[in-house]
Amino acid sequence: MTLRHVLGAVCASGLIALTACSSGSPSGAGSSASGPTPAVAPQQVQGLATRVIGRVGDASRATGGTAQQSRTGAYIGPALRAATADAKLADVSPQLVPANPALSNQQPTPLAVSQGKPPSLLVVQTTAGKGQLPQLQLLESDRAGTNWKVAESATMLPGTKVEPFAALAKGSPTPDPAQKSGLAIAPADLVRSYADGLAYPAKTVHNPPYTDDDFASRVHQSAQQQASATEAYATFRQQHRALPGDTRVIRQQDGSALVFAVLERTDTFDVAKNRILNAPRQFTAFVPKQQKINTRAEMTTLEFLVFQVPKGTGKASVIAASEHLVGAHGH
Repeated sequence: MTLRHVLGAVCASGLIALTACSSGSPSGAGSSASGPTPAVAPQQVQGLATRVIGRVGDASRATGGTAQQSRTGAYIGPALRAATADAKLADVSPQLVPANPALSNQQPTPLAVSQGKPPSLLVVQTTAGKGQLPQLQLLESDRAGTNWKVAESATMLPGTKVEPFAALAKGSPTPDPAQKSGLAIAPADLVRSYADGLAYPAKTVHNPPYTDDDFASRVHQSAQQQASATEAYATFRQQHRALPGDTRVIRQQDGSALVFAVLERTDTFDVAKNRILNAPRQFTAFVPKQQKINTRAEMTTLEFLVFQVPKGTGKASVIAASEHLVGAHGH
Protein backbone atom coordinates (compact mmCIF):
# COMPACT_ATOMS: atom_id res chain seq x y z
CA MET A 1 0.00 0.00 0.00
CA THR A 2 1.36 3.46 -0.90
CA LEU A 3 0.99 6.29 1.60
CA ARG A 4 -0.47 9.23 -0.30
CA HIS A 5 -0.40 12.83 0.86
CA VAL A 6 -3.41 14.47 -0.73
CA LEU A 7 -3.10 18.24 -0.41
CA GLY A 8 -6.32 20.15 -1.09
CA ALA A 9 -5.48 22.74 -3.72
CA VAL A 10 -6.65 26.14 -2.60
CA CYS A 11 -7.25 27.50 -6.08
CA ALA A 12 -8.17 25.00 -8.80
CA SER A 13 -7.64 26.20 -12.37
CA GLY A 14 -11.32 25.97 -13.09
CA LEU A 15 -12.05 28.63 -10.47
CA ILE A 16 -9.82 31.34 -11.87
CA ALA A 17 -12.70 33.17 -13.53
CA LEU A 18 -13.89 34.20 -10.06
CA THR A 19 -11.14 36.74 -9.67
CA ALA A 20 -10.15 37.87 -6.20
CA CYS A 21 -9.35 41.55 -5.92
CA SER A 22 -8.53 44.40 -3.62
CA SER A 23 -11.26 46.89 -2.83
CA GLY A 24 -10.43 50.51 -3.49
CA SER A 25 -7.10 52.25 -3.86
CA PRO A 26 -4.42 51.60 -1.22
CA SER A 27 -3.12 55.14 -1.31
CA GLY A 28 -4.98 58.35 -0.76
CA ALA A 29 -4.51 61.97 0.11
CA GLY A 30 -1.98 63.13 2.65
CA SER A 31 -1.64 62.27 6.29
CA SER A 32 -2.71 64.10 9.39
CA ALA A 33 -0.36 66.77 10.69
CA SER A 34 -0.07 65.00 14.04
CA GLY A 35 -0.44 61.55 15.55
CA PRO A 36 1.13 58.24 14.52
CA THR A 37 3.16 58.18 11.33
CA PRO A 38 3.63 55.35 8.82
CA ALA A 39 6.62 53.06 9.25
CA VAL A 40 7.70 53.82 5.68
CA ALA A 41 7.35 57.11 3.83
CA PRO A 42 4.66 56.73 1.16
CA GLN A 43 7.04 57.63 -1.68
CA GLN A 44 9.33 54.76 -0.61
CA VAL A 45 6.72 52.01 -0.24
CA GLN A 46 6.56 50.89 -3.87
CA GLY A 47 10.31 50.63 -4.19
CA LEU A 48 10.55 48.68 -0.94
CA ALA A 49 7.87 46.19 -2.01
CA THR A 50 9.50 45.73 -5.41
CA ARG A 51 12.92 45.06 -3.88
CA VAL A 52 11.64 42.49 -1.39
CA ILE A 53 9.61 40.59 -3.98
CA GLY A 54 12.64 40.79 -6.26
CA ARG A 55 14.70 38.99 -3.62
CA VAL A 56 12.03 36.28 -3.57
CA GLY A 57 12.69 35.80 -7.28
CA ASP A 58 16.45 35.72 -6.72
CA ALA A 59 15.97 33.03 -4.06
CA SER A 60 13.84 30.88 -6.37
CA ARG A 61 16.51 30.97 -9.07
CA ALA A 62 19.52 30.42 -6.78
CA THR A 63 21.22 27.03 -6.87
CA GLY A 64 23.98 25.22 -5.04
CA GLY A 65 25.62 26.63 -1.96
CA THR A 66 24.10 30.10 -2.30
CA ALA A 67 20.47 28.95 -2.49
CA GLN A 68 19.73 28.82 1.22
CA GLN A 69 21.57 32.08 1.79
CA SER A 70 19.34 33.71 -0.84
CA ARG A 71 16.21 32.30 0.81
CA THR A 72 17.37 33.63 4.18
CA GLY A 73 17.74 37.06 2.58
CA ALA A 74 14.16 37.00 1.24
CA TYR A 75 12.11 35.24 3.92
CA ILE A 76 11.73 35.13 7.69
CA GLY A 77 9.97 32.82 10.16
CA PRO A 78 7.38 30.39 8.76
CA ALA A 79 7.83 31.74 5.24
CA LEU A 80 11.52 30.79 5.35
CA ARG A 81 10.63 27.34 6.64
CA ALA A 82 8.13 26.94 3.79
CA ALA A 83 10.53 28.21 1.11
CA THR A 84 13.27 25.85 2.31
CA ALA A 85 10.90 22.89 2.12
CA ASP A 86 9.59 23.98 -1.29
CA ALA A 87 13.12 23.72 -2.64
CA LYS A 88 13.28 20.08 -1.53
CA LEU A 89 9.93 19.30 -3.13
CA ALA A 90 10.42 21.16 -6.41
CA ASP A 91 11.94 18.18 -8.21
CA VAL A 92 9.76 15.39 -6.79
CA SER A 93 6.36 17.09 -6.42
CA PRO A 94 6.32 20.47 -8.17
CA GLN A 95 2.50 20.58 -7.93
CA LEU A 96 2.88 21.12 -4.17
CA VAL A 97 4.96 24.27 -4.64
CA PRO A 98 2.85 27.47 -4.99
CA ALA A 99 3.48 29.76 -7.96
CA ASN A 100 6.14 32.40 -7.39
CA PRO A 101 4.93 36.04 -7.60
CA ALA A 102 8.45 37.26 -8.37
CA LEU A 103 8.40 35.47 -11.72
CA SER A 104 5.54 37.68 -12.93
CA ASN A 105 6.11 40.86 -14.92
CA GLN A 106 3.45 42.67 -12.87
CA GLN A 107 4.54 45.07 -10.15
CA PRO A 108 3.52 44.32 -6.54
CA THR A 109 0.75 46.56 -5.20
CA PRO A 110 1.25 47.94 -1.66
CA LEU A 111 -2.06 47.95 0.23
CA ALA A 112 -1.14 49.01 3.74
CA VAL A 113 1.79 50.01 5.93
CA SER A 114 1.79 49.91 9.71
CA GLN A 115 2.13 52.87 12.06
CA GLY A 116 4.42 53.26 15.00
CA LYS A 117 7.57 51.55 16.14
CA PRO A 118 9.19 48.53 14.46
CA PRO A 119 9.03 45.68 13.80
CA SER A 120 6.83 47.09 11.04
CA LEU A 121 4.42 45.52 8.57
CA LEU A 122 3.68 46.07 4.89
CA VAL A 123 0.78 44.32 3.16
CA VAL A 124 1.38 43.76 -0.55
CA GLN A 125 -0.76 42.17 -3.24
CA THR A 126 1.06 40.27 -5.98
CA THR A 127 0.18 37.98 -8.84
CA ALA A 128 2.14 35.00 -10.15
CA GLY A 129 1.04 35.67 -13.73
CA LYS A 130 -1.85 36.05 -16.14
CA GLY A 131 -4.86 33.97 -15.13
CA GLN A 132 -3.53 33.41 -11.61
CA LEU A 133 -5.32 34.45 -8.44
CA PRO A 134 -3.65 37.27 -6.48
CA GLN A 135 -1.49 36.60 -3.47
CA LEU A 136 -1.26 38.55 -0.23
CA GLN A 137 2.26 39.03 1.06
CA LEU A 138 3.05 40.18 4.58
CA LEU A 139 6.42 41.92 4.67
CA GLU A 140 7.99 42.50 8.06
CA SER A 141 10.98 44.55 9.18
CA ASP A 142 13.45 43.77 11.93
CA ARG A 143 13.36 45.67 15.21
CA ALA A 144 15.51 48.42 13.75
CA GLY A 145 12.87 49.05 11.08
CA THR A 146 15.11 47.79 8.29
CA ASN A 147 15.94 44.45 6.63
CA TRP A 148 12.42 43.75 5.32
CA LYS A 149 11.49 40.18 4.39
CA VAL A 150 8.43 38.12 3.52
CA ALA A 151 6.97 36.71 6.74
CA GLU A 152 3.74 35.18 5.41
CA SER A 153 2.17 34.59 2.00
CA ALA A 154 -1.21 33.23 0.90
CA THR A 155 -3.22 32.97 -2.32
CA MET A 156 -6.59 34.71 -2.33
CA LEU A 157 -9.65 32.51 -2.55
CA PRO A 158 -11.97 32.96 -5.56
CA GLY A 159 -14.53 35.72 -5.17
CA THR A 160 -12.88 37.36 -2.14
CA LYS A 161 -11.63 40.91 -1.71
CA VAL A 162 -9.57 43.01 0.67
CA GLU A 163 -11.41 45.88 2.34
CA PRO A 164 -9.67 49.28 2.03
CA PHE A 165 -6.96 50.47 4.39
CA ALA A 166 -6.07 53.97 5.45
CA ALA A 167 -3.90 55.92 3.00
CA LEU A 168 -0.26 54.85 2.89
CA ALA A 169 0.66 58.39 3.95
CA LYS A 170 -1.23 57.86 7.20
CA GLY A 171 -0.46 54.23 7.99
CA SER A 172 -2.57 51.61 9.76
CA PRO A 173 -2.63 50.54 13.44
CA THR A 174 -1.57 47.02 14.39
CA PRO A 175 -3.72 45.82 17.33
CA ASP A 176 -2.59 43.13 19.76
CA PRO A 177 -3.82 39.71 18.50
CA ALA A 178 -4.79 38.72 22.05
CA GLN A 179 -7.22 41.65 22.42
CA LYS A 180 -10.58 42.28 20.72
CA SER A 181 -9.69 45.93 20.11
CA GLY A 182 -13.19 46.66 18.83
CA LEU A 183 -13.29 43.61 16.55
CA ALA A 184 -15.92 40.88 16.58
CA ILE A 185 -13.41 38.50 18.21
CA ALA A 186 -9.83 38.62 19.44
CA PRO A 187 -7.72 37.40 16.48
CA ALA A 188 -5.80 34.88 18.60
CA ASP A 189 -9.09 33.30 19.73
CA LEU A 190 -10.33 33.24 16.15
CA VAL A 191 -7.25 31.41 14.89
CA ARG A 192 -7.41 28.79 17.65
CA SER A 193 -11.11 28.17 16.99
CA TYR A 194 -10.51 27.83 13.25
CA ALA A 195 -7.69 25.34 13.90
CA ASP A 196 -10.01 23.25 16.09
CA GLY A 197 -12.62 23.24 13.31
CA LEU A 198 -10.18 21.72 10.82
CA ALA A 199 -9.33 18.65 12.90
CA TYR A 200 -9.91 15.05 11.81
CA PRO A 201 -11.70 13.21 13.31
CA ALA A 202 -13.90 16.27 13.44
CA LYS A 203 -14.29 18.31 16.62
CA THR A 204 -17.50 20.12 17.43
CA VAL A 205 -17.05 23.89 17.38
CA HIS A 206 -20.15 25.50 18.90
CA ASN A 207 -21.18 28.76 17.25
CA PRO A 208 -17.99 29.13 15.21
CA PRO A 209 -16.83 32.75 14.85
CA TYR A 210 -16.05 32.24 11.16
CA THR A 211 -18.00 31.46 8.00
CA ASP A 212 -17.61 28.35 5.84
CA ASP A 213 -14.92 28.65 3.19
CA ASP A 214 -13.40 26.77 0.28
CA PHE A 215 -10.09 26.10 2.02
CA ALA A 216 -11.66 24.38 5.04
CA SER A 217 -13.91 22.33 2.76
CA ARG A 218 -10.93 21.07 0.80
CA VAL A 219 -8.96 20.23 3.94
CA HIS A 220 -11.91 18.24 5.32
CA GLN A 221 -12.41 16.43 2.02
CA SER A 222 -8.71 15.59 1.76
CA ALA A 223 -8.65 14.20 5.32
CA GLN A 224 -11.64 11.97 4.63
CA GLN A 225 -9.96 10.68 1.46
CA GLN A 226 -6.77 9.97 3.38
CA ALA A 227 -8.62 8.04 6.04
CA SER A 228 -10.56 5.98 3.50
CA ALA A 229 -7.53 5.23 1.33
CA THR A 230 -5.49 3.83 4.21
CA GLU A 231 -8.15 2.39 6.57
CA ALA A 232 -7.13 -1.23 5.88
CA TYR A 233 -3.50 -0.46 6.71
CA ALA A 234 -3.42 2.46 9.14
CA THR A 235 -5.48 4.76 11.33
CA PHE A 236 -5.39 8.34 10.17
CA ARG A 237 -5.77 11.50 12.22
CA GLN A 238 -5.05 15.17 11.61
CA GLN A 239 -4.32 18.01 14.00
CA HIS A 240 -4.02 21.73 13.31
CA ARG A 241 -2.11 23.90 15.77
CA ALA A 242 -2.09 27.69 15.71
CA LEU A 243 1.36 29.25 15.86
CA PRO A 244 0.50 32.19 18.16
CA GLY A 245 3.76 34.06 17.68
CA ASP A 246 3.00 34.37 13.96
CA THR A 247 -0.40 36.07 14.09
CA ARG A 248 -0.34 39.65 12.77
CA VAL A 249 -3.22 42.15 12.75
CA ILE A 250 -3.51 45.34 10.74
CA ARG A 251 -6.50 47.68 11.04
CA GLN A 252 -8.59 48.68 8.02
CA GLN A 253 -10.28 51.97 7.22
CA ASP A 254 -13.73 50.99 8.53
CA GLY A 255 -12.41 49.56 11.82
CA SER A 256 -12.30 45.95 10.64
CA ALA A 257 -8.95 44.15 10.36
CA LEU A 258 -6.93 41.83 8.21
CA VAL A 259 -5.40 38.98 10.22
CA PHE A 260 -2.45 36.94 8.98
CA ALA A 261 -1.99 33.60 10.74
CA VAL A 262 -0.12 30.32 10.41
CA LEU A 263 -1.28 26.85 11.42
CA GLU A 264 0.90 23.78 11.67
CA ARG A 265 -0.89 20.66 10.47
CA THR A 266 0.23 17.16 11.43
CA ASP A 267 -1.06 14.19 9.44
CA THR A 268 -0.48 10.99 11.43
CA PHE A 269 -0.76 7.42 10.16
CA ASP A 270 -0.64 4.72 12.85
CA VAL A 271 0.18 1.56 10.93
CA ALA A 272 -1.80 -1.60 11.71
CA LYS A 273 -0.01 -4.64 13.10
CA ASN A 274 1.82 -6.69 10.46
CA ARG A 275 1.28 -4.00 7.82
CA ILE A 276 3.85 -1.91 5.96
CA LEU A 277 3.39 1.36 4.10
CA ASN A 278 5.62 2.42 1.21
CA ALA A 279 6.78 6.01 1.65
CA PRO A 280 5.94 8.34 -1.31
CA ARG A 281 8.49 10.66 -2.89
CA GLN A 282 7.15 13.67 -0.97
CA PHE A 283 7.95 11.81 2.27
CA THR A 284 11.43 10.66 1.24
CA ALA A 285 12.31 14.19 0.11
CA PHE A 286 12.63 14.91 3.84
CA VAL A 287 13.78 11.49 5.07
CA PRO A 288 15.60 9.82 2.14
CA LYS A 289 16.47 6.62 4.00
CA GLN A 290 12.92 5.96 5.22
CA GLN A 291 11.44 3.89 2.36
CA LYS A 292 9.21 1.62 4.48
CA ILE A 293 6.98 2.52 7.43
CA ASN A 294 5.72 -0.17 9.80
CA THR A 295 4.73 1.76 12.93
CA ARG A 296 3.89 5.43 12.38
CA ALA A 297 4.30 8.15 9.78
CA GLU A 298 3.84 11.88 10.29
CA MET A 299 3.79 14.64 7.69
CA THR A 300 3.87 18.33 8.67
CA THR A 301 2.30 21.14 6.64
CA LEU A 302 2.21 24.88 7.25
CA GLU A 303 -1.13 26.53 6.45
CA PHE A 304 -0.89 30.26 5.77
CA LEU A 305 -4.23 32.02 6.28
CA VAL A 306 -5.59 35.54 5.95
CA PHE A 307 -8.85 36.40 7.71
CA GLN A 308 -11.15 39.37 7.19
CA VAL A 309 -12.45 40.21 10.70
CA PRO A 310 -15.38 42.62 11.04
CA LYS A 311 -15.64 45.48 13.48
CA GLY A 312 -18.00 45.01 16.42
CA THR A 313 -20.10 41.95 15.55
CA GLY A 314 -20.34 39.33 12.84
CA LYS A 315 -18.25 36.42 11.67
CA ALA A 316 -14.75 36.42 10.26
CA SER A 317 -14.00 34.90 6.87
CA VAL A 318 -10.90 33.39 5.28
CA ILE A 319 -9.97 35.32 2.15
CA ALA A 320 -6.59 33.75 1.38
CA ALA A 321 -4.89 30.43 2.11
CA SER A 322 -1.86 28.43 1.02
CA GLU A 323 -0.26 25.16 2.11
CA HIS A 324 3.38 24.07 2.21
CA LEU A 325 4.49 20.55 3.12
CA VAL A 326 7.52 21.19 5.33
CA GLY A 327 8.52 17.93 6.99
CA ALA A 328 8.05 14.22 7.55
CA HIS A 329 9.28 11.42 9.74
CA GLY A 330 8.37 7.83 10.45
CA HIS A 331 9.47 4.49 11.83
